[in-house]
Amino acid sequence: MVEEIVKIISNESDLTEEEVVEKIENKEKEFKGLVSGEGAAHLVAKELGVDIVEDVDKELKIESIVPGMSKTNVKAKIIDITDTHTFERSGEDEEEGKVRNLVLGDSTGTLRMSLWDEQTEVAEKLDKGDVIEITNAYTREDNRGNAELRIGNNTKIKRIDEEIEAVKKSSSGRGSYKKVSINEIQNENNYVEVSGQVVQIYTKNPFYRRCPDCDSTLRKDDEYKCKEHGDVNPVYKIALPIILDDGVGNIRCIVFNETAKKVLGAENIEFNGDVDKISMYAEESIGKRVKVKGRTQFNDFFNTNEIVVNDIELPETVSLIKEKLEEIKSG
Repeated sequence: MVEEIVKIISNESDLTEEEVVEKIENKEKEFKGLVSGEGAAHLVAKELGVDIVEDVDKELKIESIVPGMSKTNVKAKIIDITDTHTFERSGEDEEEGKVRNLVLGDSTGTLRMSLWDEQTEVAEKLDKGDVIEITNAYTREDNRGNAELRIGNNTKIKRIDEEIEAVKKSSSGRGSYKKVSINEIQNENNYVEVSGQVVQIYTKNPFYRRCPDCDSTLRKDDEYKCKEHGDVNPVYKIALPIILDDGVGNIRCIVFNETAKKVLGAENIEFNGDVDKISMYAEESIGKRVKVKGRTQFNDFFNTNEIVVNDIELPETVSLIKEKLEEIKSG
């Protein structure tokens, strides 16, 4: 992986690959073994203004789909199709709205896809047991914190002649978090606790927009209008990929909303879609030591495991609080 990053940095800068390797080695020495070679490469890329995340258009497994994705391709089996639910919209026209859900499954889990208004006609052409291919969809976070698939104007859905074994996710709930080093993470769907240093935070597309009334995702191709409530003032939600390095390896972690604000040191800050503002906080947060707890999943985009973070702590903050408590007790 380091070799691939070296090539990207070299191609996007005026440096030769040998010069890039030298910079990475110097960065490793600077951090005195606290970051791995790949972590040091991320730091060098950041300093040179090189974005090493490629825009990859790949088919995803359901387990790899998270809220806030702007582009999602997936093949899945239809496990269930709900009845159409109708509702009255508020507003001048007071038109009747419709919604219908498909439950999709593959070998890694299940996912709900919501169809709104004229989109519900798609379900009329499909049956339970059909295997479908969906391209260029997007995701939102449902009321349980899970990803929900949505379709836009450019989404394509077609039935395909392919066998897919659909396995439902375990209903046993979240397990306990096991403290591990990054190089011990080999499998997906495990709950782990990892400590390390933040070596990169990606802020290219840090926000996704939600309706303040129904919490549905607002899409640009809909001119940021809610299908149910029309013109609204969007609520901006945060989804940040960070790279965490523990000295022996590094891993991509996804932090959302409050956990994102914790790593940014901005718990009381309202960003309201200000990319420059969140980038400023991100820049100041590089190098922080953090402890994350979350679920591992395999990311098909990058062909590696990552962590969807449920909670994050800053050990330095915890230590400072303990010191203050000791001062109060001794005082």
